[in-house]
Amino acid sequence: MNEIERLYTFLVQFPELYLATQEQGQPHILPIRSVHLENGRLYVIGCDKETLQRLNTNPKAALLAVSGQQQLRMEGRLLIEDSRCYFRSAQAELVSPDGTSQAFHISAQRPFENVYGKLIVSCQALPEEPLHSSVIMARMAEAARRAGAAGIRANSTADIQAIRTQVDLPIIGIIKAEYPDSPVYITPTMKEIDALVSAGPDVIALDATDRLRPGNISLADFVAAVRSRYPQQKLMADCSTPAEILQADELGFDYIGTTLVGYTEASRGHRIEENDFEWIRQALEQIHVPLIAEGNIDTPEKARRVLDLGCFSVVVGSAITRPQNIAARFTAALEKEGK
Repeated sequence: MNEIERLYTFLVQFPELYLATQEQGQPHILPIRSVHLENGRLYVIGCDKETLQRLNTNPKAALLAVSGQQQLRMEGRLLIEDSRCYFRSAQAELVSPDGTSQAFHISAQRPFENVYGKLIVSCQALPEEPLHSSVIMARMAEAARRAGAAGIRANSTADIQAIRTQVDLPIIGIIKAEYPDSPVYITPTMKEIDALVSAGPDVIALDATDRLRPGNISLADFVAAVRSRYPQQKLMADCSTPAEILQADELGFDYIGTTLVGYTEASRGHRIEENDFEWIRQALEQIHVPLIAEGNIDTPEKARRVLDLGCFSVVVGSAITRPQNIAARFTAALEKEGK
């Protein structure tokens, strides 16, 4: 019996259940009918429409269960699924009449292995883009989930936290930050790593190109420092060349991506699909960790091909989540035909 199942066996014995939510700093207490365990998720049964609206704005909530002098209090985040809600994660404490207590920690987080052979959608918008908003990115992630995506890639702690309130898909997290002494901008320093760890993505991706990071720090030294501080954190290498892919494998990254092919000086002029994805086919024969195809995978046919070749998963971004780019392709084609 796992942690959430143990907690559920206690909760169903309590005759009184209350859910506390907040709106503009004001508490709202609602008696609820029951809780229900389904597919590893602890659902709260009996939330009215107003409570669901409050949770959509602020997912933090507390559940209080009372039976005589015995109490169980649980605090965490609730996710809304259709008209139901369930605890994304929570800390709980059961206090018995004799003063003894039991602590529980539950999480509905899906393991990252669930993205194997499936689509990860990159939900990102830079500050200068019209969709730049954590609320919009969260809704974009929900749209991707409804379409069948198995994971999300997101930029910034604000977007990650907002997305967590909408979907429980595994997340690859990054922070894009520019520094004057380095061209590396995807999770470039320990400052960004610390912030991401606090936001809790399943995997943190970082630039793994053969370029010095801010402060003239090498990739090898940076990875060693991250592993020392956060030994359990899963890391993904964003690479741009076959040599960088091999180096990332030697450095012990958990996942390797082709994210930056064509976006660095070392890979300028190359596209990942060249010669039937030659760089991917070579990498799959040489590395020992899962390879995630990413970068210019802009058609369903390309996505299907890289999975057929043996990639662990495929990330698609602009072709799905950047409507200005999509619209520009149409307008360019129309203008070309018109001439």
